[in-house]
Amino acid sequence: MNTISAEREQEYGIPYGDDSIYADMKYINSNEFANKFKSITQNKAVNETLLKCARNAITHRNGTLYEDMYIINGNTGEIMASQLNTPFEQSINHNEEIKTALIEAKADNIPVIALHTHPEGFPPSVDDFNSAFKFDYSLGIVVGHNGQVYSYHRGEEYIDDPDVVQLDIAMAYKRGVDVDRAHKEVYDEYGLEYEIVKE
Repeated sequence: MNTISAEREQEYGIPYGDDSIYADMKYINSNEFANKFKSITQNKAVNETLLKCARNAITHRNGTLYEDMYIINGNTGEIMASQLNTPFEQSINHNEEIKTALIEAKADNIPVIALHTHPEGFPPSVDDFNSAFKFDYSLGIVVGHNGQVYSYHRGEEYIDDPDVVQLDIAMAYKRGVDVDRAHKEVYDEYGLEYEIVKE
């Protein structure tokens, strides 16, 4: 691990990468973690559902590289659909339940919030932004097994070659730029923005 990354991990007090897939469940179940969800939206019911889904997903996938996803009604906090059995590590495939829920939400003009896990604790990926663009999420939430929580919105356009962007991020990281700065440095060029959710 490079020095700047080590400094960033010391700043947040959490690991990234392979070391982060084993969640500190005491922290995940703490009030400190819960407080991150109190103001993600202005709707208490939605925030409570987001916290519940985050804890369920981390508990379910703890110690693995698999991800879980929930689609949540942005008005009511109802869980509209989920993907809890994706067969691929470090990715989410939109199953038929999620696709149907998104089509119905769009037809009924219901804002949807997508929450999914990143076992290694990294910020939203280009694929996450592309999904937000394609399916018109009102908000995206990524929760790391390390307890890091990110919020993001769709970008202004679909990124046609996400592998190039991810390669640029990897190159920045190898140059000694920490995880968060590597993503933000590259994403700025594409008009992609996310926030680290704090208490």
